[in-house]
Amino acid sequence: MFGFKRFNLTNLVVLTLLLSACGGGGSNSSQAEPDSLLKGQFIDSPVENLKYRTTSQSGFTNSLGEFIYKEGERITFSIGGIDLPSTQAGPLITPLDLAGTTDLDHPAVVNIARLLQSLDRDGNPDNGIKIDNQAHQSAENMFIDFEHANFVANITNLVANSGSLITSLVDKESAIAHLMRSLEIIADTDAVLDEEDNCVNHANSNQLDTDGDGQGDACDLTPNGPDIHRNSAPEIGTILTDIRHLPDTYGGTTNVDPPPVNIGFTVNVQISDPDGFDDLEYVDIVQLDDNWWWSLLDPSSWGAQRNSCRIGDSDVFECVFHSSERLHTIKLSNWKVIVVDKSGNQIEKQFNFSVFGGEEPGTYDIIYSPQYDGDISNGIPALESLSEEANGLVGYINEGTQSFRIEFQATDTRIKNYEIQLWSYVYDGVSEDSGDWFYTGYVPLDSASIMSTPIVAGVTTELDINWSEVILKPGFSPMDIDAGHVVVFDEFIEIGPDHYWSYQLGTSDFFWFW
Repeated sequence: MFGFKRFNLTNLVVLTLLLSACGGGGSNSSQAEPDSLLKGQFIDSPVENLKYRTTSQSGFTNSLGEFIYKEGERITFSIGGIDLPSTQAGPLITPLDLAGTTDLDHPAVVNIARLLQSLDRDGNPDNGIKIDNQAHQSAENMFIDFEHANFVANITNLVANSGSLITSLVDKESAIAHLMRSLEIIADTDAVLDEEDNCVNHANSNQLDTDGDGQGDACDLTPNGPDIHRNSAPEIGTILTDIRHLPDTYGGTTNVDPPPVNIGFTVNVQISDPDGFDDLEYVDIVQLDDNWWWSLLDPSSWGAQRNSCRIGDSDVFECVFHSSERLHTIKLSNWKVIVVDKSGNQIEKQFNFSVFGGEEPGTYDIIYSPQYDGDISNGIPALESLSEEANGLVGYINEGTQSFRIEFQATDTRIKNYEIQLWSYVYDGVSEDSGDWFYTGYVPLDSASIMSTPIVAGVTTELDINWSEVILKPGFSPMDIDAGHVVVFDEFIEIGPDHYWSYQLGTSDFFWFW
């Protein structure tokens, strides 16, 4: 995640989901006993007339997006012959479940949302999505890989002949914004609205609350009472940081326009709450001298957005930010993490950004990029960001030897490790000139080629990468690779068993393979 300050989506039209149990599930099975059947719901808005099948059930979702299943079954949704990725059946299923991720930018999530919204018969997914029968007929003999580079081209004719008022594919930004509006009102995917849910971040569709304390058993550490931990203050554990020297161009585009950001930063903090994760109200970091604040856990957002900095179900939060006031530098000292729980307990912990090798900043005040034109008497230059102009950065592709070659000459003696990011330009099928860049793979820093070709400052690095070393996303091949970035790191420090951290990194300019 190369980044930039996170902004919350505000003033969004909140989609009202009708989650009450009514209507049928569209099942054509009559063999199961009624009390063994469960009801679930598919949403990117409730999706109606979406075909589904499990081991025991099949049919089409109703106007609330509801379907019928049995405990433990997997479910596959489909449009004509197009199967969406299968997943475990449950009370609430979204495109995130189908892709098996929490990342809204995952290609499968993006493309499933774009397709469903494009097939909506009246072209307005805010009032629900209804798949027309014509879409099922048009897709009867189709197969689609939702992570394939040619997804847009492969789906264009279906969208144009689907019976929808929309005849071209909904763009990525609109599709994700709509999906987020749907997800924001249900944080834990249990089909219970957050405002009515007694465990906002734990799925508990039955809302069981044995001790009647207002906190559901699923998130109550003492579900049978007494609440021995109630109102206990959270605790702040380890705080890790890194500082990122970013190029003017990333992934083929200017990273912020205008102006480019050259210094980003990461904060990774461990937070435990005896009353459970649901008891946390917000987690902020603040630069005290500048009085600038960023949120790691934001009470004004819900669902995926609220939890976007939380690493899985752990008690660790991590995000990459930048300051719009300090585009080319970062203050090293006088930072603070502030945590507040729902009982009003507030704890704080002061920290500094580490410099190279995890050292404390000492008398140094800032780290700066070459674009910074202020006082640098108490500063340290950021780790080098390689470029064609300054470092001779260039890449070649050799189909005959099935390899890539990357050449550059670093000048920064603090560089200890590096890896390669790989990118592809994918045409969208609309015109010969339109398309987008996709991050499609990488060469890890522990690959044989990189391990055998260390960077030595002042000496040209000639890296030969065999295609077998490249880790690619599904649907891409080495011949799809068009460009890349070299990402350099300072020394990795072991901060726990098999857990290493780098405190400084630099991302090169975008370079082409020739």
